[in-house]
Amino acid sequence: MKTDAITISPNKTVSDAKWLFHVHRIGGLPVVEDGKLIGIFTLADLKKGRAGTTKIRAVMTPNPVVVHADEKLGEVFDKMADNRIGRIPVVSSDGKTLVGLVSLSDIQNLSRMHALRDYFG
Repeated sequence: MKTDAITISPNKTVSDAKWLFHVHRIGGLPVVEDGKLIGIFTLADLKKGRAGTTKIRAVMTPNPVVVHADEKLGEVFDKMADNRIGRIPVVSSDGKTLVGLVSLSDIQNLSRMHALRDYFG
């Protein structure tokens, strides 16, 4: 899990998100307002708005699928697979405070590390 997830405000524009995608080489941004997760903005959402003028709030996916920090990796992966998503916000016990983000690449990297550890003992 990335605990330093890059986020975006719902009042920022699609151009702002596009810039963050490019600079940080990412494909999704949790949308946070007043410290609470209210949505997610992904590359798929990017196609819904005009760069420069459209606010994130207008094209984000509200109420995203989330997991809690104490969920097991298998449960996280299953939830991502069942919902066909490439990243999933991790929230605190209140269900709204963002504590991190898990992406498929995080899971792949973890799998590789375990495979190498098993191989080299």
